[in-house]
Amino acid sequence: EIRASRPDARVGIANIVTHAVPASDSAADRAAAVRLDAGETRLFLAPVYEGGYSAAVHELLDPLGLADVIAAGDLETIAAPTDFVGVNHYQRVIARHDDTAGYLRVIETPAEPATTSFGWSVIPDSLTAVLRRVASVTSLPIYVTENGASFHDYVDPEGAVLDTERVDYLRGYLDAAAVAITEGIDLAGYYAWSFLDNYEWAEGYSKRFGLVYVDYPTQRRIPKLSAHWYRREIARHRTTSAPHRAG
Repeated sequence: EIRASRPDARVGIANIVTHAVPASDSAADRAAAVRLDAGETRLFLAPVYEGGYSAAVHELLDPLGLADVIAAGDLETIAAPTDFVGVNHYQRVIARHDDTAGYLRVIETPAEPATTSFGWSVIPDSLTAVLRRVASVTSLPIYVTENGASFHDYVDPEGAVLDTERVDYLRGYLDAAAVAITEGIDLAGYYAWSFLDNYEWAEGYSKRFGLVYVDYPTQRRIPKLSAHWYRREIARHRTTSAPHRAG
């Protein structure tokens, strides 16, 4: 429908891709990581880029009726060609087998170090792993459409927001993106989440992801330290032959 209206448009879809690793080398935990990946990632990636649901997804969801609701033509519609892949990535999670934990039978916890205000992990290598994984199922250009972290940002007495943690975060994850590019992965762009502090679903306004601080009562905008750093990083990449394009 988009192409019918705008034939020149580049069309793609973005999914959250989390890096799931087993809590131990036990067969149960390794199987738990596979189930978690199947239920939260392969369920969405495989039909679009591989033309159907994976065996792991069918094993997990056919007992709940997946096979019964796939109608003729559904898979062809889902796999309609796209022009790029969007990847929203935030953290690495640890998967531990637990028979009482829902249909996935998995306890999912953030990997350490979990240092954001959400308690999410900060492990840049996870972005590289996720990009490798997505590139293994499609040759389309990849965009990191969301990547960022919430911290306990505040305005100091001088009126500045010195979010050094976010600067470190962005530097680490951009370096991880660069590693993927040097490995030959077609990473076409990177978008930090987010430009402004935002309404964060059930968390309301309590989680700040922005490069720009929003004082909600007054709506005043204050560029954080990370915004100034990111601006300089973008300018540097415009004038250098650095091997990576992201950022």
